[in-house]
Amino acid sequence: MEEPDYKSLHVRSGRLAGLDVILEPIVPYLRRAGFLGAARMGRMEIDSALVTALVERWRPETHTFHMQPGEVTMTLEDVAMITGLLTDGELVTGMSETRELKALVPQLLGRTPSPANFKGGSLKMSWLDADFANVEEWMDDEENLLRFTRAYILRLIGGFLLADHSGTKVHLRYLPFLSDLQACGRFSWGSAVLACLYRELCIATSPDRIEISGALVMLQMWAWARFLSIAPDTIPPLLEFDDSTPVGIRWTGHKTIFHDLSWYRERFDRMTEKQIIWTPYENIDLPDHIQEISDRWRAITPMICFQIMEYHQPDRVMRQFVQIIWCAC
Repeated sequence: MEEPDYKSLHVRSGRLAGLDVILEPIVPYLRRAGFLGAARMGRMEIDSALVTALVERWRPETHTFHMQPGEVTMTLEDVAMITGLLTDGELVTGMSETRELKALVPQLLGRTPSPANFKGGSLKMSWLDADFANVEEWMDDEENLLRFTRAYILRLIGGFLLADHSGTKVHLRYLPFLSDLQACGRFSWGSAVLACLYRELCIATSPDRIEISGALVMLQMWAWARFLSIAPDTIPPLLEFDDSTPVGIRWTGHKTIFHDLSWYRERFDRMTEKQIIWTPYENIDLPDHIQEISDRWRAITPMICFQIMEYHQPDRVMRQFVQIIWCAC
């Protein structure tokens, strides 16, 4: 009897209206907050069949995808290289009451949403899209540009970095981190994003699960960079990396070619060692401040985003890191 061909998971991605162009007046503020690289990442449609095929090979106990040639996974190195987000810094966590968070909105964003634009501790993305659509309205002084930048970062967070299952809201718990953009740039947003993606992948392995959210744009970029048998025919060249021009920007404007679930299953089933690019970043020159922390990408460590904690286990995929000395003892 043949196995049932399960449908692809429904991809829950957030609203990205108005985020396809970097607005020059806020570039210095995005850089200060550590989000300039993520803001410059290419926008693209997500192939739900690819995501589903990856979920089928995800093992929650190891946080790795089990492919024929061996285990492979997204690590803190991948997050840093693809998005430019900091992966070594203060934890993205804290405690705030919903009432306090709502009170911060007019203070930090300069405008007060109607009660209908709140849902619990979340704010509707549609309000942010409408009220912060035109940067020219906010250029009369620096404080207003700061407010616009905070709204822009919230839209990045709710749009694709830490998107929730609604696809229409962003939680206000992230807003206090944006009060001081210099301090914001010291938080480990990269590990928070990866922790949430790991959690979504783990939950999605449940047979009765029908949807998945999180940083799926990043996951798709990672898969294209790693697996030759599913990568687009025309692969943009890798660029020089820094945290404001990450590897992810090479996909800017790239059109997603969709395939069905059986297509991905067949290619993953037949994947050979030579069809996996184990170290896609080995020929990229890293700035000194990135090289100084690159060894920490191999750390076995918990990754935290508020109530979510997932372990980073690079010891299972050491072939993904360069400059490793193997010895037979």
